[in-house]
Order: sequence, then structure tokens, then C-alpha cells
Amino acid sequence: VDLNSSGVTDAHARMLAEALKTNTRVKEIDLEWNKGITDAGVIALAEALKTNTRVTTLDLSSNKGITDAGGRALVDMLRASTGVRAIFNLDGTGVSDGVRDEIYDVTVPRLAQRVAADDPALPEALILGNMNLADTHVRALADALKRLCDTHGVPLIINDDLELAARLGTGAHLGRDDADLAGARARLGPEAVIGVSVY
Repeated sequence: VDLNSSGVTDAHARMLAEALKTNTRVKEIDLEWNKGITDAGVIALAEALKTNTRVTTLDLSSNKGITDAGGRALVDMLRASTGVRAIFNLDGTGVSDGVRDEIYDVTVPRLAQRVAADDPALPEALILGNMNLADTHVRALADALKRLCDTHGVPLIINDDLELAARLGTGAHLGRDDADLAGARARLGPEAVIGVSVY
């Protein structure tokens, strides 16, 4: 369900929560950039998702009305549910780093297990980037992706983290503020895939 920038309010979130109690089809919910969602809407959604095992992804980014109260409801839901495996990108919310870390303490190991266990049809390369996670969470996810990619012969490219790419022996993508290409090549070796942003 893509409700990105759709003017969703807490009242709408409560209606969605009611529908999710009997949902058998929806797997992903995108609620980013909805100024009307606050802790009240998140608490209603979190309560419904405690018993919903179908939804695997919930995106609540860029909703400034969501604070630690909503974040703690998500933590409680995640601990009570095996369904939702990941809440991606809480950037632009009022959820503190401490509560985000509690959320990621639950979601990142689940996501890493799922990635390591699945046998998906992988693309020609997999890029891991835009990680707003604590270092321990990034390492857990990157390690799981590295094992998966190695198993299937797919290059893993780490975006904007040359140190992690060097530690894992993967490719890297360099952004504006990253090391220069020659430095990255020296660090990663002659065979590594290296991408560079051009501005």
C-alpha cells in the first residue's frame, strides 16, 4: 500500500489499523511524508500489527508528529510479532536515537536472518546504502548480505562506507564526501567494483 504524501491523518491510520486486523494480502505499507500522522496513529497501527503476520515492511519516515511514544509502541509490537520484519527509515520523525536503536535491535537481526535464509532471484549486483543504523546493526546486515551474495556469485557494493567495504572485501560506491577513486582503488584492490557519483 503506497500512501506516501497522501495526507494521511491519525483517523486514517486508525481505519487502516482496523483493516489490518483481517488483512491477508498487504505486505508493505509506505506512510512516509504524511504530516497528519502522530503517535496516536502509530500506536493504533502498532496494536493491529501485533497480530498481523502478513505485513513485512512499514515505512514511517518524514512524519514529524511521531515521537518516542510512537517509537515505543513499535518496539512493543515488534517484540510481540513475528510478522513485521523491518521498519525502514525513521528519518524526519521525532523518534530519538535511543528508541530507534531499540527498534533496530529487533528488526536488523530478523532481516539479516531472512536475507541469509532466502534464495531470491538476485540482481547482477546488490547495493547496501543509506544506512541510518548503529554500527553493530550495519555490520550484522552487511555480513548476512555478504554471505548471500558470495553464495550466489553476486557482487555486493557498499555505498558511502569505504571502511566497511574494505573489511568485507566488497565493492564500494563513492559519494561526494568519500575518498577519491585512487585511494579507494588502492584500499579495495584492482578487482573491486567501484562506482563514483558525478555531480
